[in-house]
Amino acid sequence: MSFNTSLLSGAYVRLRSADRHVLLWIAGAACSAAAAGLLAHQAAAVRSIDADLVPVAARIPRLEQRLSVLRAQVEVAQVHAALRSGSVDEVIRTAVLPADDRTKDVVGVLEEIMAAAQDAGLVRQAGMVTLADPKDEGGLRTVDATVSLRATAEGEEMVLGILDASGLMTLGDVVTRDDRALLLRLTEEESPAAVQAVEQLLATDLLASALDSQAAEYLFLRSFSSPLVAQALEGIMTQPRIAHLRTILGGPLGLALKENGHWPMRFMTVEQVRRELLSDGTVSLTITVRAYGRTAASAS
Repeated sequence: MSFNTSLLSGAYVRLRSADRHVLLWIAGAACSAAAAGLLAHQAAAVRSIDADLVPVAARIPRLEQRLSVLRAQVEVAQVHAALRSGSVDEVIRTAVLPADDRTKDVVGVLEEIMAAAQDAGLVRQAGMVTLADPKDEGGLRTVDATVSLRATAEGEEMVLGILDASGLMTLGDVVTRDDRALLLRLTEEESPAAVQAVEQLLATDLLASALDSQAAEYLFLRSFSSPLVAQALEGIMTQPRIAHLRTILGGPLGLALKENGHWPMRFMTVEQVRRELLSDGTVSLTITVRAYGRTAASAS
């Protein structure tokens, strides 16, 4: 049997051509698979980058906000430092802790407290103020003053309450640390640039805020639009100690202290209270306070 070599040659060529097509198809599929793998890896990498960047991007406004607050706080601190080195320190030196023997001021303040309480019907009777000899210790000069009185329970609360305010100057002196932190936190959240309003509020003179209770609060709230800040401020100002002091100082006693130059009051501490309940429901009180000042040596 004879074979046609030309037919065999043609068949071989067609078979080789088919093999090449198969090989090319396999190679193309492999390249496509490799490309798909690379694309999937790249997509995963992009998703990973996005996952890392999204939290950072979300924090950027918060970080910028805190930076704004910190800058404002630095400015406030600089202003506050300037005030402390000037007028505020001068008030402390001349009124709260004076360097001279101003025993008349101690007597005057106690007499004004008794007079205001008597005018309000809270103190029925008050004796003379007696002074002990001054004492010097550790750069301070102290003098004890004693007064006896007969008062109602409300009168007792008033007298001891106002003595507790001696040496205080501003709202910041009676606002608690937690309340200051609350105001700063709300300010940071609602209006970071208004941090100066917080400082101004806390620096408000305590007597001035009592005589005009709305002025300082109005100026403060003008910097905010959120009701949360107003609610927080109301809660702070209605706390028992602040409300009691503002009530006492907002009446005739506050006016007398201001007109007679006895505000801010000299720093005093209540050293002793002897108390006796009387048959008519009033109380007999003998109160000894210690007034503080500076010696001539410490003042120089």
